Amino acid sequence: MSAMKVMPAALTVAPGTNLKPARLSPATKSRALVIAPNWVGDAIVSLALVDALANQYDAVDVLATPTVAAVYECSNTVSRVIVENLQHGQLQLRLRQEIAARLRGHYGLAVICPNSLKSALIPFLAEIPRRRGFTGEFRYGLLNERRPPPPSAPAGRRPSMLYQYLSLI
Repeated sequence: MSAMKVMPAALTVAPGTNLKPARLSPATKSRALVIAPNWVGDAIVSLALVDALANQYDAVDVLATPTVAAVYECSNTVSRVIVENLQHGQLQLRLRQEIAARLRGHYGLAVICPNSLKSALIPFLAEIPRRRGFTGEFRYGLLNERRPPPPSAPAGRRPSMLYQYLSLI
């Protein structure tokens, strides 16, 4: 399948967003959303995760910033690339609420590659029933399928990003 860019649409989200899990159709349960890392090298490595998810789900979409979107647009296993202008180091809560409102009810699983609190907000606000990522940055309530942070390898080296991302399957 070819990747398709989805540009943000203007929409209003009412205060007090419903945090109950969205009702999903059987088709929704077979869709996964990957929250892409913010660096090109990490995005390239995360393609192995996307490929593995594509073997388990009918469709795998990726939410990415413009900086890394092209990496996923070149992948045959990505159904759709959702490009959003999320800025590094900024909360942008209103924008995250708008994105979440558009994604609500479309996915059964979200895999969050970055370790930040901000990266876990969209799947949580979108009420995606299964939200998987690494424990860290006070994300306990936002993730319901937490993986422990990767252990240190010998000589204080962390395992490669490839193995870290594959542990999220």
